[in-house]
Amino acid sequence: MPNRHLTLPVLLVALGLLGAGCRYQDLNAAGTLGAAPFSDLKCFERGNPEGFSFEVPACECQAGMRLRYVARTDVEPPDIHFEFETNFRDEDPTDDVRMVLSSSDALERLFIGARELPAPDAASPIDRVQWDLAREMWDSMFRNYAPVMRRAFMTCTEDRLERQARQRRRAAR
Repeated sequence: MPNRHLTLPVLLVALGLLGAGCRYQDLNAAGTLGAAPFSDLKCFERGNPEGFSFEVPACECQAGMRLRYVARTDVEPPDIHFEFETNFRDEDPTDDVRMVLSSSDALERLFIGARELPAPDAASPIDRVQWDLAREMWDSMFRNYAPVMRRAFMTCTEDRLERQARQRRRAAR
């Protein structure tokens, strides 16, 4: 007869190991406007040590969509901003879009392909239309994905604190 006192802890550890990867993706996540699936949450990215990024899964967006919170406090002045990228997974780099925002409502830079569009007040009528479309896309995406952004921030903060605690324990040995 198996030892029931050992079975439960072993089962809990196995379930914990299986669920560990789920911290970094959730294909059933809900946003404020509807479904907000995400995958490939990355903390501690090169060049973004205190921020994170995640993607909308390929099944939802074949061409690729990525939201990034950039947080670098190791530089002066600190660099904290949002980036939203689309179409980076398709074969055509000329339709890639990257938006850079210093806050959730301040779209400051817009790139289409390798070209940075002039600021809206200096832009051509066609480029102004692109700015308007980008603002609408960002507003909708950010509004819906705000709960995922908060969850990603908390997950990466927990991971950062755990990493720092491990480093302190190693240093104390």
